[in-house]
Amino acid sequence: MSKEERHIVSEEELYLHFASELSDDQQAQVLDWKSLSGENEAEYNRLKLLFLDLKAVNTIGAEDEGFDVGQAWAKSVRRRRSTNNHHSISPYYILRVAAMIVLMIGVGWFCWDMGTKSESTNLIEYVASGEMKSITLPDGTNINLSKNSRLIYSKNFDKKNRTVSLEGEAFFDVTHNPKLPFVVKTGEVQVRVLGTSFNVNNAISDSVEVMVKTGKVQMTASRKRTILTPGYRGVYYRSTRQLVKIGNTRAESPLPKTNRKLSFEDQPLSEILASLHQAYQIKVNLSNPAIANCKISISYEGGPIEEFLNGVGYRLGIVWSNQGDAYLLAGRGCPE
Repeated sequence: MSKEERHIVSEEELYLHFASELSDDQQAQVLDWKSLSGENEAEYNRLKLLFLDLKAVNTIGAEDEGFDVGQAWAKSVRRRRSTNNHHSISPYYILRVAAMIVLMIGVGWFCWDMGTKSESTNLIEYVASGEMKSITLPDGTNINLSKNSRLIYSKNFDKKNRTVSLEGEAFFDVTHNPKLPFVVKTGEVQVRVLGTSFNVNNAISDSVEVMVKTGKVQMTASRKRTILTPGYRGVYYRSTRQLVKIGNTRAESPLPKTNRKLSFEDQPLSEILASLHQAYQIKVNLSNPAIANCKISISYEGGPIEEFLNGVGYRLGIVWSNQGDAYLLAGRGCPE
């Protein structure tokens, strides 16, 4: 092979040589070409380094079919052959930039993936599936998590804050710490305390209830706020975004002496409550006007009003609460 024939080995042939895809005779021809001159050897070594760069990059995220070194190399060769402009950007430069970009993407993906895993593993989760679960938090707070409920908090709990998230129902006996208030988040509602015992019920479809046993808590929802003490509970109705403070007990008032039995057959709730008030002077309000036209069949003979309201709630999928001088029914609407 003469000096004038030193460029007889093309870039594509060199690539196939590095990939061991040439025949034995062709491999020997490439090596002969390399040994002809120092210039050939320098070009050989430069292309080999580029090939190894691209091959290394292609191993990042190898499970994904996102980058093909062979296609990238062949494309670069075709582009170089299609132009005689000696001032064009070198394909080696383009391929090196491509290699750097893919490498950066690979490293970035790795860091993002690790960051995502770190964030997810930075949370501690308790789930009470079939029975109540007792939990003691790092600050000493004791929690009875009701069945079908979930409690989540950060591994950094009791360092910068004492915040937990609750799905379902739980009773909290909070350790006193005036520097770090204890906060329970249940979607729209936030309960903030210093040290007390209370119950949070987020399992009801249309409402969130907070009942205080000892101490004092602050309940916040929809930019409204109320302070609860023993003997009171707070109820937030999702359908109307209403936050009310309710006495846990209602003074018994003597009912009128009557043996009248009220029976209703497929009648609107508004008519049933009107008849109830007329016969027994029991006042029941509705938080959502949409449930006034819901029709049910039910009867009442003057027993505990709570049993009657339980029956209404069961038939319509709504909840009731005692507001002291009246009762309140709350729900999203009539069942389908």
